Amino acid sequence: NQKAQKIIVGDKYQQLYGWRGAVNAMESMEAEKLLFLTKSFRFGNNIAYNANKILKFFGECKQIIHNDELNINNNVSSWDVILCRTNMSLVEMALESVRKKIIPIIPNNIIDIFNEYLNIVKNNYSNKKLSDQEVQIIYKIKNNYSEYEISNVLNLVNSNYEKNIEITTIHKSKGREWDNVFITNDFKFPDKKMFTYQISYEELNVLYVAITRARKNVFLPQIYEDYLNIF
Repeated sequence: NQKAQKIIVGDKYQQLYGWRGAVNAMESMEAEKLLFLTKSFRFGNNIAYNANKILKFFGECKQIIHNDELNINNNVSSWDVILCRTNMSLVEMALESVRKKIIPIIPNNIIDIFNEYLNIVKNNYSNKKLSDQEVQIIYKIKNNYSEYEISNVLNLVNSNYEKNIEITTIHKSKGREWDNVFITNDFKFPDKKMFTYQISYEELNVLYVAITRARKNVFLPQIYEDYLNIF
């Protein structure tokens, strides 16, 4: 209610939570002046090139302008982060990293799932009411990994070690950045023949956010490269 200047900042292409009721509030607001933040100081042309393909598909006329000083594509010896579309993929990547002697840094909700799995195995009941997704993840863990492996992950995760790698979901990565980003192959894109009719715009928003978390290099599975070329 104060008579003060109000500045509203947002990016509709980073809207990720429409599935739980989030809306683009900026569409309902009127402004005296509209300005565009198109220059990124985070990444060079190799990142902007792929992100702009998605913006073009959306019909966006304004493109991301990259930082010329960062237009470098280094050879990647190791990834700083693995970004997953789903929690199930995160669980699998964490377990596989431990098998490869690489210690994962993972979100607390995934640690809770591992702990709950062990509790069910030992006591045959759950300490909390599990969501459908958590039940599915625990069932898949039971079928694919041993109790020893889960215990081993819990003993190692988030510990200081020279071969650490962060593993998180794209939703949790929003607003963050890393030099080298690896994106997992767990998006649900439709058959390419029906692509232009079935593609979810919010699913593309998620991929757009994932790509633009990188400062130097981003790994995209070949199928995503194929879709970006369709764009």
